[in-house]
Amino acid sequence: MVGGFLKYASDPDSKIDLLDPPEVVNRRIRKAAAAPKVIEENGVLALVEFVLLPATALSGRREFRVDCERDDLEPLTYTSIEKVHEDYKNGILTPQLLKSAVTAALNSLLAPLQETYHASPKWQEISLKAYPSPAKKEKKVKQKGNQHSGLKKEIVVKAPASGETS
Repeated sequence: MVGGFLKYASDPDSKIDLLDPPEVVNRRIRKAAAAPKVIEENGVLALVEFVLLPATALSGRREFRVDCERDDLEPLTYTSIEKVHEDYKNGILTPQLLKSAVTAALNSLLAPLQETYHASPKWQEISLKAYPSPAKKEKKVKQKGNQHSGLKKEIVVKAPASGETS
């Protein structure tokens, strides 16, 4: 993720798939750009706004929780993106706290889906049909030698016979 936008899907670190294991989600969120006190083009804040808050609303409790135990502070609980933005702009919610909370919340959200997927051979079969493994590319064997290696000619040099002069 760069800014508030995902890059091309061909860049594996620019997206999070529903079946990505927690360590992959952790790495991708950790690498995501999230400048301190800047809410514009912040992909981590976009995850809170467009994924995490709406997902928690489906369970009847719209909230995003940020644990601050490491700093011996009470957890921060947000029910609106406006308050998240305000605290982020004011430095109360730091990029480190935000990324840690987003990672935990996203992994928690993905866990039941992943458990169901891994327990279902039918889902796995469908996934393989929909997204087959890319075929391995054949390596081309390079010919050794210079550009004229196929044009080699044998040159015979005759030594002058004894007594001959050239």
